[in-house]
Amino acid sequence: MANKVDAIALIDRHPVTRFQVGVLILCMLVAALDGFDTQAIGYTAPAIAAVIHLPMPQFGQVGSAGLVGAAIGALSFGPLADIFGRKWFMIIAVLYLRCSAISPRLRHRSSNCWPIASAAGSDLAA
Repeated sequence: MANKVDAIALIDRHPVTRFQVGVLILCMLVAALDGFDTQAIGYTAPAIAAVIHLPMPQFGQVGSAGLVGAAIGALSFGPLADIFGRKWFMIIAVLYLRCSAISPRLRHRSSNCWPIASAAGSDLAA
C-alpha cells in the first residue's frame, strides 16, 4: 500500500524561495500584458479607423475578429501542440503571424480587416 502524503504539511515545512517568487512575478506580468492588446484597441480604434478611412461602427468587427481568432487559435493550436510538441508550433505561429501582418495593402478596405485581424488573433493565441 502506498504511503499517504500530507500536502499541506509538506508545503508548510518548506519556505518560499526567491526562485518561486520570481516565477510568480513573471506569471503576473504575463497575465497583465496578455490582455493589454485587447484593451488597447478601445483607445486606439478612433485613430486607426481614421487612418484607414473606416467608419467606427464597422471597426467593431475588427476588434471582435481578433478575439474570435484568439479563441479559434487557442482551441486548435493548443491541443495540436500538446500532441506534436510546442517548439514546432511556436515556429509555425511566428511564421503565420508574419504572413498575417505582412499584408498592409489589404487593410485599407473594410471587407479585408476582419480576416486579417482574425488571422493575427488566432496566431497570437497559439
